[in-house]
Amino acid sequence: LSAQLNWIGDGRVNFDGNLTISGSRAAYGGTTARLAITGSDNSTLFGVHSDSKPNILTVSGSGQVTIYDGSSGGTAHSDWNNLVIESDGGAANRTGITILTPDDNVAGLCFADSSNTQAGLMRYSHVDERFEWIHNGNGSPAMHYRSSGVLMVSGSGTRVEVTGSDNSVLFGVHSTTNAKILNVTGAQVAINGDP
Repeated sequence: LSAQLNWIGDGRVNFDGNLTISGSRAAYGGTTARLAITGSDNSTLFGVHSDSKPNILTVSGSGQVTIYDGSSGGTAHSDWNNLVIESDGGAANRTGITILTPDDNVAGLCFADSSNTQAGLMRYSHVDERFEWIHNGNGSPAMHYRSSGVLMVSGSGTRVEVTGSDNSVLFGVHSTTNAKILNVTGAQVAINGDP
């Protein structure tokens, strides 16, 4: 090895340089075990690679974590790049994230801040197959969508607003046999096609 390996009295190891482990594994255990990697902001501090997939997982010094499965041809926006999932889509032309739970569980994506651990929440109940959207730390969903196709908006101050140009259809009610039961445009209300 061209780099310097130093054992420290409290059980830590200092390694100055590049360390490559190939064809085997390295293990370090114990109740206080930890792996600390320090480097510059613009460098890759940690990476997982294979022969066919380079950069499967990379962690940069700037705090960005990337899971990579092929080039998308694009770049993540600098405001939203703490965790980046990138893929070329593969044969199916799809890239995604899966939250996998048992049949009787609820899965969710939570948005929190310093004063509210559940300021916003989007969750899916596998029990009754229902999407729910919760905001302002409210325990009750402001909107939910059922597997039957029903979209419900509820709450003491709830309202639905639609804004568009004068000549566009802002709101419509249709069926498979009647395409214009109710049409609301920026200029008029039409029932069965008649204003």
